[in-house]
Amino acid sequence: MAPSGESKEVQLDQIKGVEDLVSIAREVHQIDKPTEKATKHRVRATLPNGREVSFKTLKNYRYLVASTHENTKLGVKWYEDFAKAEKRAKFYNNKGGYPASFVVVPVTRDCD
Repeated sequence: MAPSGESKEVQLDQIKGVEDLVSIAREVHQIDKPTEKATKHRVRATLPNGREVSFKTLKNYRYLVASTHENTKLGVKWYEDFAKAEKRAKFYNNKGGYPASFVVVPVTRDCD
C-alpha cells in the first residue's frame, strides 16, 4: 500500500536491481519520514512518611502503592488506574507479614 492510501503495484519485470527494491520499500513503509519522539515527563509522589520520590517515564502514571512504615524509601508499584492500585494495596494488606499497611498515593506530573 502506498503512503497515499492507494494500492500501487509494480511489475516484476520493471524491477532492475536492489536500488529499485529499496526505493519501493521506502515508499511503502515511509522509512525516510521522521517519526515523532515521545516526550518523557517526571512523575512525583510524596510517601506517607514525607519523603518524595520521582523519576522520568513515558507512561501516564497517576497512583503509587506505598508502605506507611516510617523508614520507607520507595513506593512498591506505580499504576495508571486507581482500581488496580487499590487492588494491589489491599492484596499487600491482606497478605500479612509486613510491618506496616499499604496505601494508594496520588502522583503529580511535571512536563520536561
